[in-house]
Amino acid sequence: MNRRRSIRLRLTLWYSAVLAAGMIVLNLVTWFALHEALMSSYAGDLENRLAAFASFVEQEAAGHDRADLLEEAREYSTGLPEGDSLRVLDSEGTVLFEHGTMAAESIERSRLFKIRGHEVRLELSAPLHDYYETLGVLRRVMIGVSPVVLALAVLGGGWLARRSLQPVDELTREARAIDEKDLKTRLSVPATGDELQRLAETLNDLLSRIKLSPQRDSFHRRRRARAADPGGRHSRIHRACAAATTVCAGLPRSARGDQKETLHVTTLLDQLLTLARGDAGALELEFDALPVGSLLRQSLRSAAPLAESKGLRLGSVLPDKDSLIWADEAAARRLL
Repeated sequence: MNRRRSIRLRLTLWYSAVLAAGMIVLNLVTWFALHEALMSSYAGDLENRLAAFASFVEQEAAGHDRADLLEEAREYSTGLPEGDSLRVLDSEGTVLFEHGTMAAESIERSRLFKIRGHEVRLELSAPLHDYYETLGVLRRVMIGVSPVVLALAVLGGGWLARRSLQPVDELTREARAIDEKDLKTRLSVPATGDELQRLAETLNDLLSRIKLSPQRDSFHRRRRARAADPGGRHSRIHRACAAATTVCAGLPRSARGDQKETLHVTTLLDQLLTLARGDAGALELEFDALPVGSLLRQSLRSAAPLAESKGLRLGSVLPDKDSLIWADEAAARRLL
């Protein structure tokens, strides 16, 4: 797997690439703009010189003959800059006068004039040495300055990336300073409305969820325990056994050896376990008409040995005639 570059390096490279592309576009636009400006300037200058030449011949010609016009043209051509060429043609395209030779790289302008009744076409051309020299100077400046500007862009991009990621480093230091035993601390949230603020808010939400996680785990464990044991049968049975064990431990040594009392404790334990099953809803009852007086007398007789071991005597006043109740016999005995 290829290792990904750091965010700081990627920001620097992207910044440098965008700036380099911008510089290329700017150089191209500058080049073509200067080219068009120079060509327009040269063309306008030639147009003005043609108009000035026609005005000069119109004013300075000695007569109205064509020869007089050509004589003034020869006189005017002596003042042309070196490298310029001038031609005078009639309306049919015949060359009447020519001065100089048009260079290979030159700009030419042609215009039809009517001078003293004669229609003539004037053609004036000028070399482009100055034009190419100006563009050459611009090209050399661009080639020399662009690498320096690009190097400064790389350094500036690195500095900007470091400054941009400094708030992230601060959040990292704050997060590392939070103790695992003190999850109440929260990160400072910058009011920038950007990715940095959303990152701080997300981390704070994560800390809140981590803090509530143990409570939720405990809640889920209790809920699973209740789902596995809806009625709490196991806990009630354990409590019943613990109560029976306490009763056994409270008996004196002589009583523990007595068979009747051992039978009583066993019956009590069985009743407690039955009570736990009843609480869990797993106990089946058989209802019948039972004499309540007889049940009370039997309960007193069964409890008499335990009461005597504690120094107590049990007594009762019951009517001679029993009353009937509708109940389960074992449940009624346990109740009494």
